[in-house]
Amino acid sequence: MKEKWKKAIKDVFFQTNQKIIEDIQENEKEFIKIQSNNSYFLKHLIDKEIQNKKKQIEPISEEFEKQKQILILKQKEKIFKSETKQRRKLINLQKFKKIIENSISRKYPWSSNLISIFDFKFEKQNFILNFSEIEDEMRRQKLKFYSKIKIKNQNQNQRKNLKRLNQKLKEK
Repeated sequence: MKEKWKKAIKDVFFQTNQKIIEDIQENEKEFIKIQSNNSYFLKHLIDKEIQNKKKQIEPISEEFEKQKQILILKQKEKIFKSETKQRRKLINLQKFKKIIENSISRKYPWSSNLISIFDFKFEKQNFILNFSEIEDEMRRQKLKFYSKIKIKNQNQNQRKNLKRLNQKLKEK
């Protein structure tokens, strides 16, 4: 009897184990089905979410493009303003240069080469009035001018003296 009971208990235990194993296998199959359904469902949800995000992003990208265009226009405007400022500075410098040229040429007849210094500085667009440099150049030009006049006068005086001497010689 004991053996029958043992055998019956083993059979019941084996059957319950077998049933549990079958249930587990069925549950695994159902879990796999559910999981695959869930993965499809998740994929569908993810696709839907991506589409929603794209729809949200599109207006943002359009707005971004508008902002980008506005920034580009602002940059162009800044560049244009800076160019106009530079043009104005150059025009003002040119006016200043003309004023200086006129005043110098009226006051100092020897200043013709001095104007070329201004031109040279304007070409480099680093026009800085260095008065000591200008004064030095003015002194040099003045010396040249007066030395030319002096030589010219000396030559005229020599000619006059030669004419006088020739006349005196002719008279004798």
